[in-house]
Amino acid sequence: MTEERRDEDRRRLLEELAAVEALEGRPLPEGEELLKLDPEWVALRRRFDDAFASIGLAEAAQPPPSLKARILAGLEGAAPGPSLPPGGRFVSPGIAAVIVADAPWVSSPLPGIEYKLLHRDEERRSTTRLLRFSAGATYPSHRHGGVEEVFVLDGTVTLNGILLKPGDYCRAEAGTAEPTAFSETGGMAIIVSSDLDAFDPAPAG
Repeated sequence: MTEERRDEDRRRLLEELAAVEALEGRPLPEGEELLKLDPEWVALRRRFDDAFASIGLAEAAQPPPSLKARILAGLEGAAPGPSLPPGGRFVSPGIAAVIVADAPWVSSPLPGIEYKLLHRDEERRSTTRLLRFSAGATYPSHRHGGVEEVFVLDGTVTLNGILLKPGDYCRAEAGTAEPTAFSETGGMAIIVSSDLDAFDPAPAG
């Protein structure tokens, strides 16, 4: 099945689910809970709510439970796409964003370094993180199992012997070795790294 066909099937199932829940009279959540929902589904649901109200369908109906179960089962296999990290939002089909203010900082196994997850690419086995260094924190030497990209946003990070400042970028190809990186002042960077990176010695945890 092509990606376009999966997207079509998913949208059809979303329309069916929105119609069923509108018929049930189930109210949409409010506030932050509403923001967590797929905005495409929310728009469809509101469209059905308005349509049923315009034809005077005031009383809730009760579609067969098997109908909703079938739709939900279909959605599970239609086009799941990548799961969203904390703070993630679906923007439109195929497009997502991460509101970092809504994502918690996660302590890494490396002292003085914490991160927020931005994206996981299971196919390429790589991870995009917003990484924060405390002053004096170090990132141990390692060999790159895939391409690594670093874009410094704040503070300074010394990487491969080069002092990187806000706006600076560094790319390392797979198979290259990187000496210990560190931040004297503290810093923040977006880092794309491979699951196949080999640390020597490996960090605990």
